[in-house]
Amino acid sequence: MTVVATGGPFTQIRTTAGDRTELLDDIWSALTPELRVAAATFAPNGLAGAEIRQTVPVS
Repeated sequence: MTVVATGGPFTQIRTTAGDRTELLDDIWSALTPELRVAAATFAPNGLAGAEIRQTVPVS
């Protein structure tokens, strides 16, 4: 179970994700549908191997 907590001025997220794919799943599912535009997880200096999730535009 993912617990998302916020605190000003920073957003703090606690997760039990074991890898960046699970972390992306946790982040994406925690967003309200209206805020699901795009999200990515990657290691420092590892942008080429990023996991990316995006909403498909509706025509």
